[in-house]
Amino acid sequence: KWLEILELAGFKNTVFATQQVYRDDVLPRLAEHCSAVLMDRTAEGFLLFFGSCFVNFWSHYGYDRVVRVSGRHFRDFVHGIDNIHEMMRFSYPKMKSPSFYCDEENHEGLTLHYQSGRSGYSSYICGQMKQVAKDFYKLHLHMVKVKDFMEGRGHHIVFRLYFDNSAYVPPKVKCIRTLTVADQMPAVRFLRLFPFCMVFMKNMKFVYVGEKVKELFGEDEFQSADKVTDIFYIRRPPMDFTWENVLRLQKVVFELVSVNCVRSPTQNGLLPAARHLHLRGQMRYMPDWDCVIFLCSPLIQNTNEMLELGLYINDLSMHDNSRELVMAGTQHMASLEVSYERAVKYSEQLSENLRKCEDWRRHSDELLYQMIPRTVADRLRRGMDVNDTVEAFPEVTVMFSYLVGFMEISAKVPAVQLVTTINDFFTLFDTISLRHDVFKFETLGDAVYMVVGGAPERNPAHAQCVAALALELNREVERLKNPIDGAKLKVKIGMHSGPVVAGVISLKMPQYCMV
Repeated sequence: KWLEILELAGFKNTVFATQQVYRDDVLPRLAEHCSAVLMDRTAEGFLLFFGSCFVNFWSHYGYDRVVRVSGRHFRDFVHGIDNIHEMMRFSYPKMKSPSFYCDEENHEGLTLHYQSGRSGYSSYICGQMKQVAKDFYKLHLHMVKVKDFMEGRGHHIVFRLYFDNSAYVPPKVKCIRTLTVADQMPAVRFLRLFPFCMVFMKNMKFVYVGEKVKELFGEDEFQSADKVTDIFYIRRPPMDFTWENVLRLQKVVFELVSVNCVRSPTQNGLLPAARHLHLRGQMRYMPDWDCVIFLCSPLIQNTNEMLELGLYINDLSMHDNSRELVMAGTQHMASLEVSYERAVKYSEQLSENLRKCEDWRRHSDELLYQMIPRTVADRLRRGMDVNDTVEAFPEVTVMFSYLVGFMEISAKVPAVQLVTTINDFFTLFDTISLRHDVFKFETLGDAVYMVVGGAPERNPAHAQCVAALALELNREVERLKNPIDGAKLKVKIGMHSGPVVAGVISLKMPQYCMV
């Protein structure tokens, strides 16, 4: 059934690989054709099933531990889905994950917002969420789609999640102690701890820019820029870069990318670099300032990217793991590339083997259908016993044809030439019989060619089909020459209509015979 579904969906002989990027319509198409072939649930039901299967799939590869440590309660997992996707981007750099954020939380559940450039995946998401709640948190989750609309660069779907959320505690602000004016640290001194941070106001204008960001772009760039949106755009979450969206998504990881390439500071001054600055961190609203601070660090996978940006290890903060990530990425990048290349090569080889297997299967089917009718062969494939293929046909027409002078030809010409003559005779007749609704069920060594009309496919016009074949054979056989004297060959043809019994005989070398 799965091979049939793949063929209907347009993915015949396709082997799906984890590192391969596929079109967004693959899963919906597979779900649609699963529903058409199996007919036990709708396409949306299969997408829900695919989502739950996907949870079981990545659990076998160790990602279940990532989910287990993401939070003590299910609400913690839901709030941190974007962070899990962010951790996985180093293993799957081509992955374009959706964005999730939550609001309106209470003890009965919460509201989940799903934003993605893909469409038609809402049931797939529901399947994953329900399976995670069941497997890892022993909860029954009920999800209701509240809204589905286009927003910004993609689809925005709002779900209401109903589950036992007794772990929810309303947020409370509590200070250990109140600092006096003398104890308070100046804001500028505090911000110097974050060389890549930025602070902007409600009108999206800069208030403060980290020292390293200014070095990469130059002072003039920020003096001429009117707003933060003139220099950076949001990569994640997929939404418009507005003050309202930032305030709403303070628990979501943000990624900002520079509109233009950075200018690398070197001993010779500012030189153009081939990289855009990619910053990742958290947006936090500071009520005392009435501003938003973006606490972030550059997203760099290896030392090559660092050199292209014009950065050095000592430019990165010591209080986070930026330095460790860069060095670890450099050490493991080579092994990851080798593993990826092996997986791709294995997938391509497997696809090629499946294609060859399909070619050989097609050739074997062609040979089989020459000995046994297609309908009978298909029934045997489905497990039917050979004895059950025997059928009685009350009315069929059988045609016998015989090459005139065959005994004389076989006695006077060499064996190789005789075989060539017989082959030309049978090949011509095979070609002609394909144009008529008949089945060739016997070919004997003394040039006897036999066909039947009306069996195994019942046909009321069996006599007309066989008669038309006989006339064409009698006309076309004159194209063949007698190997003895070069004269035109002739054929004797006889026809008879009546009842027969037909079926497959023998298991070792099965043959469709009639009596």
